[in-house]
Amino acid sequence: MGITKLADLIRSDAPDAVSYKDISDYTGKVIALDTSVVLNQFRAATPSLSPLTGVFFRTLTFLEHDIKPVFVFDGKPPVEKTPVLERRAQAAGWSPHKRTGMASSQTNDAIELLKHIGVPVIQAPGDAEALCAKLVRVGVVDAVASEDMDTLPFGANVLIRQLNAKRDRYGLSIGVLRTYCLGFAD
Repeated sequence: MGITKLADLIRSDAPDAVSYKDISDYTGKVIALDTSVVLNQFRAATPSLSPLTGVFFRTLTFLEHDIKPVFVFDGKPPVEKTPVLERRAQAAGWSPHKRTGMASSQTNDAIELLKHIGVPVIQAPGDAEALCAKLVRVGVVDAVASEDMDTLPFGANVLIRQLNAKRDRYGLSIGVLRTYCLGFAD
């Protein structure tokens, strides 16, 4: 649901908590992804393509850099999130979100795709970002990649934002990441 201006607060009051890294700095690491954020990024960026295309290429980028992705899917959203989900659905022209806990066909397709590629998939009981944060806290993964700042208040101490791989003119994958590291030094 978000905490308004949390990123601004961290940048102003804890500037040493923010670092800029290249995607290659995460070689050999395990990174959890809040899959709903990934799917929504690709829906917004490429509305004429299926977001599954984006998930596929994002996964390949990780694997090319020897990064092991763990895709975490949302479970049943909390009641408090209903107004936010309804606003998002209206803005996107979708039917209002139903709190059934049942995955959409697109989510099921993403799960199948990732399983066929051999990438770990986890179904969270509730919000994926909460489970991603827990996975970092207990040491199962090294970081969370998400644009959702809620991951930090849920307890993650490493959040990677602005994760994007681009191709330069020579066809090489490059990417600059903004990493929020809380509770420890690099």
